[in-house]
Amino acid sequence: KQISILTRGRVHAFVAYDPLRQVASDLGFGTGNPFAVVKDAIESQGCVGVKLYPPMGFAPFGNKNVQVAQGAHFWARPWLPTWTDRPDLGILLDAAMQRILHWCEDNQVPVMAHTNLSNGVAKDFEALAGSQYWKEALVEVPKLRINFGHFGDTSLVEDGKDGLTRARDFAALMTDRTSAHAGAFAYADAGYFMEVMNRQPELLDHLRLLYDETAPKLDAALANRFLYGTDWEMTLTEGRIDTYMSQFVAMFNALEQRPALQAQGLSDLSSRFFGLNAVSFLGLKKGERARSRLNSFYSANAVATPDWMTKVDAL
Repeated sequence: KQISILTRGRVHAFVAYDPLRQVASDLGFGTGNPFAVVKDAIESQGCVGVKLYPPMGFAPFGNKNVQVAQGAHFWARPWLPTWTDRPDLGILLDAAMQRILHWCEDNQVPVMAHTNLSNGVAKDFEALAGSQYWKEALVEVPKLRINFGHFGDTSLVEDGKDGLTRARDFAALMTDRTSAHAGAFAYADAGYFMEVMNRQPELLDHLRLLYDETAPKLDAALANRFLYGTDWEMTLTEGRIDTYMSQFVAMFNALEQRPALQAQGLSDLSSRFFGLNAVSFLGLKKGERARSRLNSFYSANAVATPDWMTKVDAL
């Protein structure tokens, strides 16, 4: 809250949600209520969305099936409390996820999730970030505003066919808003795509495929669903960061020349990537729920109209 006030609305946080802590709270093994913390953070503390990190040990949905497939003792780990070794933990985790995801869908609260198969506390936990579990989640909450962080793989080029396949699987979950299908508000971001600096021609080839393949999906074309994002602290360690943004712009200028995109009238890809698509994902236009929450936050904390709001209103 204080960061958002001090930066005059230039910075807004995503509040973390851990379903295992929610289960602990519900069973009386922990103090506090994570769901209540999230609600307060969104409704009065200036947070703009919810952050999920499935590689820590939970699927966005389908934990019951995970436990059936992996065995009743799947969550029996030396770093977890002994009470987690129970045959119904998958069911309880799904209930905790249902609670938060339905609330986010009902209130148009955007969700950002780590979808790269990395940074988990165990290899089999990392697999829980996969697209198959988000496919299940979107059946449960079809209008959820979800951003697939890292687009399923931070190294589309280095990981070759596997990286491209994971990105395709997440792109397949994005559907047009005029349809009644799940995924009408599904997005992906380019968090830590450092290959734009050192392997840009190959990264461009991969993105050409993804943009061409999704172009016929109109509103759900990747041109309208791909967001700029970066693990800035990690990116800084790579060096040559001064040209990071300009390299992206050059790459999108090249993408705009693709016949499949021109045929769909998809232009100004860099502007979409660097901001316009995020405006749609977050719901920042006048009359949208996130915008109304931020207006109330600014009013309650004497924050003048931020520059971003003026820009959005001028679109």
